[in-house]
Amino acid sequence: MTVDRNWIMKLQHKLYLGLAAIFTILMVIGGLLFSQEYQKRRYTEQLVNLYQPALSASEGMISAFSELNSAVVKSLSPVVDSPQGSLLAAIELFNKNQNELTLLSGQLGLSGLPSEQLEQQFDETSVLALVLVNQYQEMLKQQRQLEGNVDILLSLLKSPDQSHQPELLLLQNDLLRLSLYIASPLHRNAWYNKDELELLEQNLAQRVESIRARDELAFTLNHSEMGYGVGEVRTLYHHMLANFDRFHIKLSQYQQAQQDLQLLLNQLHKQLVKKHELSMTHVQAVSRNNKRIEYVLIPLGIIIAGLLAFQTALQVRKPLNHLLEAIRFAQAGDFSYRIDIESHDEVAQLAGHFNEMMDRLGSITVSRAYLQEVLDTVLHGVIVTDHRFNIRFINAAAEYFFPEQAYVEGSIFNCRTEDGAMLLTASERQILNQQKRLTSIEKVVVLPSGHQVILTLSVTELVINEASHWVISLHDISQIKEAEKNLQLYAKVFETSNDAIVISSKHNVIEQVNPAFSRITGFEPEEVVGQNPSVLSSGKQDRGFYREMWTQLLMKGCWQGEIWNRRKNGEVYAEWLSIVAIHNELGLIERFVGVFSDITQRKEAEQLIHRQANYDALTELPNRRLFWDRLSQALLQAQANESQSSEAQVALLYVDLDGFKPVNDSFGHEYGDLLLKQVAVIMKSLIRITDTVARLGGDEFALILPGYSQAQLQEVAQSIVDQLMQPIMVKDKLIYIGASVGISIYPELANSQETLVHQADSAMYYVKNQSKSSFALYNSEMEVVAYEKIQLEQDLRDALNKDQMQVIFQPLYDAQSERIVSAEALLRWQHPVRGKLMPDLFIPLAEETGIIHSLGEWAIREACQQAVQALGGIGYVRVAVNISPKQFAQADFVSQVENILLETGFPAKYLELEVTERLIINDLNATASVLKQLSEIGVSVIVDDFGIGYASLNDLRQYPVTELKFDRSFIKDVCRSPQDSGMIRSMADLAHQMGMKVVAEGVEDADSLEMLKQMGCDFIQGFVYHEPMAMNKLAQLLENQAEVGQ
Repeated sequence: MTVDRNWIMKLQHKLYLGLAAIFTILMVIGGLLFSQEYQKRRYTEQLVNLYQPALSASEGMISAFSELNSAVVKSLSPVVDSPQGSLLAAIELFNKNQNELTLLSGQLGLSGLPSEQLEQQFDETSVLALVLVNQYQEMLKQQRQLEGNVDILLSLLKSPDQSHQPELLLLQNDLLRLSLYIASPLHRNAWYNKDELELLEQNLAQRVESIRARDELAFTLNHSEMGYGVGEVRTLYHHMLANFDRFHIKLSQYQQAQQDLQLLLNQLHKQLVKKHELSMTHVQAVSRNNKRIEYVLIPLGIIIAGLLAFQTALQVRKPLNHLLEAIRFAQAGDFSYRIDIESHDEVAQLAGHFNEMMDRLGSITVSRAYLQEVLDTVLHGVIVTDHRFNIRFINAAAEYFFPEQAYVEGSIFNCRTEDGAMLLTASERQILNQQKRLTSIEKVVVLPSGHQVILTLSVTELVINEASHWVISLHDISQIKEAEKNLQLYAKVFETSNDAIVISSKHNVIEQVNPAFSRITGFEPEEVVGQNPSVLSSGKQDRGFYREMWTQLLMKGCWQGEIWNRRKNGEVYAEWLSIVAIHNELGLIERFVGVFSDITQRKEAEQLIHRQANYDALTELPNRRLFWDRLSQALLQAQANESQSSEAQVALLYVDLDGFKPVNDSFGHEYGDLLLKQVAVIMKSLIRITDTVARLGGDEFALILPGYSQAQLQEVAQSIVDQLMQPIMVKDKLIYIGASVGISIYPELANSQETLVHQADSAMYYVKNQSKSSFALYNSEMEVVAYEKIQLEQDLRDALNKDQMQVIFQPLYDAQSERIVSAEALLRWQHPVRGKLMPDLFIPLAEETGIIHSLGEWAIREACQQAVQALGGIGYVRVAVNISPKQFAQADFVSQVENILLETGFPAKYLELEVTERLIINDLNATASVLKQLSEIGVSVIVDDFGIGYASLNDLRQYPVTELKFDRSFIKDVCRSPQDSGMIRSMADLAHQMGMKVVAEGVEDADSLEMLKQMGCDFIQGFVYHEPMAMNKLAQLLENQAEVGQ
């Protein structure tokens, strides 16, 4: 049986349409049902959502009411100062929740809620709470006032009569009990026991009447203050009782209102909960209806949809498979695939259009590939976007500038600059929409590699088939910018450099100079441009110097060194010059660049540093450092000249000034410095120019004398000693010093530099310890002397601590009466090994080492103490103590003497201080000041060793000097030397004319004694009367003298 194919297709088509109609009807019915149920459910859910805040408002009212009750309880306490704040806050919170619940009730359409009753009940309760709390606070005030009045009464109930004290105490106790009784119920919120209260009040009244009845206290109890106080207390008691009754009535009313309000709140909350539960039940019922509809309509729709899908698949599946396969070929880039369908339905029409599209895409792909290949060879980045800035094309150069995800995602907005901004900002896009182009906008982007580049961005509109596109070109100008930056930097360095810069041609013709060149040389640019740099030449460098410089410059391409040139004003200056040759691409020299700085100040500073390092700043003599260097050179030269004996010898003289420190101490360092400068001039004048005289420090000098014979050395050494013994005029003062000179010779005595220096130093100290102002050639015995000096110094430092020092006294006699008038304290050192040592063996060492300060202070104190102990009971005589110039120069010397007198109790008028004539004339002004201060405290001053210090009596007139003691060198020859005797007579006469006494010391025989008496000496001291003795013997002499005088 043959079946008509067209008939079958028509039948299938009708079946397809029928199923589609049924499916549409079912969908409409289902939609209507779903819509109706959805509206119900939505309305019910809205109600449910409104019930929830209503419940919250109800719970808030309950919470606020609870806070109100809590606030009331806390407020009924005596420790709460301002209770109404918490009450008002709870009331405000309750009203807020109540208003919100009223509003929600209207929206929900709720009826039957006790809202108005609840509002009235809460207003009543809140008013009662406020009244209750205010009344309680008023009661507290009355209770405090009651306590205050009780305290006043207690203070008034005092009697001086002890017999009334028990009754007063009973009254005080009643008052206290009554006050506590009133306060206790108030604080505990309890009821009063009125019977007890009346009993206490009666006792109080009886006590008052009993005390009032006594005559002695009648005045006190009838006093206005007492009467007023008792009445005030009783009145307050009655007020307190009345208020407490009213308080408990209000408290009962508040508690009843509280219970009623709590019932209303609970009733309201239960109704809201019930209505909320009903709403939830309704929502659940609606949800069940929706599910029943879903269970019926959805399966039926699925069945019908399946039938339709099956029918559609039979007609469309095969052509669509062909179409999908063609799309896969197109996605792979193959546009040659074509779809062949014989039917004339919609699918066939789609296949035809698809084939036409594939033809066009094939031709477009060829053109696009050609364009891509061309633009990828361009060094600039190119991006083409549509009018919405979606990327349609990007070449390889543009891809290099941005991460892959930036352009793969398809929008130019994903391409960002270094700070995260869009490549095209909003303002730039606005300008672009108005002007249709942008040119040369600089952007900084970060490459995927992390490096930053600077791009110039230009945008132009491109219209294709009436469609607007944007062509964005990107040009990397990082290297140009870097070059510009370097050029600006080089120009700034050129202009601001402190070093002069000269640029010259390959023919060495100046082309350009910087401002520093003009500052250093004085030449302006127009004066030197076109000139040869030799215009600066000073002539200090010869042709050989320049020839060597150019040879190195042409061979190595650079040269640097120190050169002396001349400024425009003719001044010669030093510069440090660096020259570099600039080559072109072929390696040929095109230019020379010279950079130089003025190092004149540096050279001068180096010379100054060298001089400061090697020369003494004061005397300009070589210092210790240069001395060692020159001594080393002299010894090396001597070793080289060993064949010539005279030139192979080097002598070293160590010179130390004698008496220099007293000059510093007396006149100040200014005089000392000027004196050292004159000494340097004197010593330089006594040697050859090729010899060296150096200052080693302080007052020590050294002379390096190569090629001298011993006779010549002795002549130079003697000349130094003689010249320095002569008085030297320093400003306005004539100063006396000396010099101790030690000599050693290389290689005769010393075989090394260190040994030579050591021997000369030892020889110098040997002279200083022996006689001073002399010279000596080193020998081995001097080492022993040096060691003994060191040992003696150490022993001297321990002498005071070990009680080795002694003070003895030599009496001075009046020349006419031959009675003891004073005594001189003399110092002796009982050395444990060397025995008794005289002062001339250790005083110079003490002065040299500084021990003299402590030793001299001890001597004054010891002399005063012994005098007080031995002479205090028999009568004092004057005691003289010798003072060292170093002691005298101490700033606190006068105060030191004054303290010793206070400590020992020795009268100042009996203390005499002996100073040398040289000490006075070395610094007249300073000495005068000290002598004046001593005179003011009552201490006398004697000039010792007068006659050898070049002082005149006229010089001494300005000082408070009481006595002159002639030097013993005049006394010992007074009988044999008419010149000495005549001098003593003359000086004695002049001293007497100026009111001074004259002392002759060191008198040893009777002939000298008689002659000195005839010459006018007032006092005699010496062995002719007595040797120095202990203080107890002197005291015995004075006692005997006193007995004879009686």
